[in-house]
Amino acid sequence: MTKEQLKQLHQSIPVPPELAGLVSETVAAIPFRRRRSGWKKTLTAFAACLCLFAVSVNLSPAFAASLYELPLVGDVAMLFTFREIRQTDEAKNVVIQAPALRGAGDTALEQQINNRIAERIELLQKQGDQMAQDYLEAYNATKGKNDPEFWKMEINIGYQMKYSSPETISFELYFASSAASSFTQQYFYNIDLNTGRDLTLEDLLGPDYLALCNRAVEEGMALRLAQDPNAFYYNLEDDIHEDDEFAFRSIRPDQPFYINHAGNPVIVFEKYEIAPGYMGAPEFEVRAR
Repeated sequence: MTKEQLKQLHQSIPVPPELAGLVSETVAAIPFRRRRSGWKKTLTAFAACLCLFAVSVNLSPAFAASLYELPLVGDVAMLFTFREIRQTDEAKNVVIQAPALRGAGDTALEQQINNRIAERIELLQKQGDQMAQDYLEAYNATKGKNDPEFWKMEINIGYQMKYSSPETISFELYFASSAASSFTQQYFYNIDLNTGRDLTLEDLLGPDYLALCNRAVEEGMALRLAQDPNAFYYNLEDDIHEDDEFAFRSIRPDQPFYINHAGNPVIVFEKYEIAPGYMGAPEFEVRAR
């Protein structure tokens, strides 16, 4: 890790949300008679320790580097927010939480994956910039005398950890924008940490993966329809949507998926792909049989 990367890492370390509870527990453990005379000293000392830690992390590359080298619990790879960016201009408000991988046990592999993450984040950031600029230009070109004031586009780029083990990591990078309408993109990464290779559904489910996935989707849709009277999926048997081109027939060879906490693949469809927009982005867990 370079000095510049370390600097960014140091500055991204937030105050732990557990701090308030820890302080309360510490004070509560002090006998009442001692609290009146000693609680200020206790809190002052505790705060001084935290300040010393924060100053050490932010000012000492060697100290921060030693923290980075500490082993993770269970030696399991994980993502952390390496960089947070907030931008605002006349067209948009942007929040980006850029993750990085650590704990994979292979520095070269971590760098390779982190480069992929950085490249995707950069592309999404450029996409957001262009969308917001186009949106502002369209507003200015069509603005009427009594039209409401321009509402900036809200853009969020971030990540979500899905699954991690000593051999595998699964996570999502996402892009979400909202203005006159909302727009979301999801990118899923399922990586074999022993080889650095992207895992496939066949890797996880075997040669019958296609039949297993299609059955899981069909059964999942039937269950949802039975449980929710408002649920709807495009199908070939409905008179209104007969021969609908969006009706589910089979998953695609490149069908997006992630691995859930149980270690099972979860098939993900884009919004509108097999159902109306109010159904969101449908997901279906696949269990090996």
